[in-house]
Amino acid sequence: MTRRSFLAKIKNFFVEDGIRVKCRHTSVLCAYAASEYFINRIAIGKTALGVRHAQAQALVYGKWTWLRFDGAYVCIANKELKTIDKFVTLDQAVDGALSIPCKRKIQLMD
Repeated sequence: MTRRSFLAKIKNFFVEDGIRVKCRHTSVLCAYAASEYFINRIAIGKTALGVRHAQAQALVYGKWTWLRFDGAYVCIANKELKTIDKFVTLDQAVDGALSIPCKRKIQLMD
């Protein structure tokens, strides 16, 4: 595989020399960071546009609070889901229970 064909295959996955981060990644990161202080879970459902989405929550002072990742911080956020299909624990999410399929997988080596 030439360098050009390799770059053509991966161009949709990388932005400025990094891999694009999706909600399935940030929801796990938010839940993991929050787990040091709060009970947490990850909600899986759809946005108002019908797109599958995952977003973490933490139980803060008895109320489930939505979280989002903002660079170096996990912050309190607005709910991004219109409908919620299920909740999973952090362990379940890491084991693959998010089941938000990647649109495509690429083979980096021929």
